[in-house]
Formats: sequence, C-alpha cells, structure tokens
Amino acid sequence: MIEVIIGVTIAGVFILGASQLLNISNISSYRNKEYQTATFLAQELAENISIYANAKWYCIASGSCAATKGIYNLNKGASNKYYLVNAPLEWRSGEETVDISGLSYNRYFFVENICRSGDGSIANVQSGSCGAGTVEDSSTQKTTIIVKWIASGQNYDLKLEQYITRTRNAAIIQTDWSGGSGQSGLYADVTKYDTATNITDGSGAGGIKGVIKIEGY
Repeated sequence: MIEVIIGVTIAGVFILGASQLLNISNISSYRNKEYQTATFLAQELAENISIYANAKWYCIASGSCAATKGIYNLNKGASNKYYLVNAPLEWRSGEETVDISGLSYNRYFFVENICRSGDGSIANVQSGSCGAGTVEDSSTQKTTIIVKWIASGQNYDLKLEQYITRTRNAAIIQTDWSGGSGQSGLYADVTKYDTATNITDGSGAGGIKGVIKIEGY
C-alpha cells in the first residue's frame, strides 16, 4: 500500500512538472509571435519612412507643402511622435494603433539631427543644434521607431533605429531677390538670399534680374 501511494505521488509530481513546462512553452510561443508581429510593424514603418523621405526631404508647410512637411522639417526629439498614413503618404502627429490577432500595437517614430566631426564621422545625434566642434549633416537623419503593446497585463516594446539619407537633388529657381537678405543654409524662400555686396534687392537700378538656379539644396 505504501509503495502504491509513493508511486502515485511521484507520478503526480511528473505530471505537474510537465504541465508547468508546457505552460511556459506556450507563453514563450505567444511572446515570440508578438515580437515577430512588432518587428513586422516596425520594418513596414521603416520602409514607408524611407519612401516618404525620398519623395519629400525638405519641404516647409507652405505652398505645395501646405498639408505636410519634408522629413527634415519635422520637429526633432523623442517627445515629437509621428506616424505615416497612406493614400497619399503623409505624416501625422501622435501614435498609430494597429490591431492584429486580438492585440493592439501602438507604433510611432521620431527624428533626430546628425552631427558630424571634422573628419566626417558621426559625433552624436541631437534634437536641436549641433554643439561646438561638430556640424549638422542636413542630408542625413536618424529615425527611431517604437512599437508598444500590452499582453497578459505586461508592457512590451520594440525599438528599431535607422539612418536615412537624401538620395535626390532638387533645384530652387529664383526670379528675384526682393525678399532681402538673412536666409542661410537650406533655402525655403525663393525671394531671399544670404548676404550681398554692392547690389540692391530686386530688379531696380544696380540690382540683379534673371533666373538663378542653386542645385542640390
């Protein structure tokens, strides 16, 4: 009788152990699927960011860009969250919610400036101006994609970082300089310039009249 009780007890321990292992295996399988889904969502957004950046790198919110901005012109830093919508591909402020297999995933991205040292290497990234001894690379931006979700009462997240570069050059055509001086760096106003010496604005006496093209702005 004692042997039977011992045998039943040992069998119960083995069954309980196997059940716990099976439960852990199931939980691990669920987490793997969730991370696979989050990775897909991050990669999808990364691809769309690259497409958007290729189409609109520098575009201020006026004229043909009244409804959107170029990737370079978005506010920088982790506190400025964006996502993209299709048809047409445009940015929106905040986080996007995507429901897949009964779970809600939130995803967004933020943009940072690239600061390069004198030898051209990346010194750091900034949400504002570059510090002393470094120069902002206006043809490169860092984007960080975040995907978040809640499962079984626990918070999970996945981060994907990528560097995007401007691959296309555009041209700015100026027909007059009536806007005056004071515009340096990337050109946004076709009537303004940086500085001038011994000329007057516009097409008056002593001024310059014609069409000026600045490639690769």
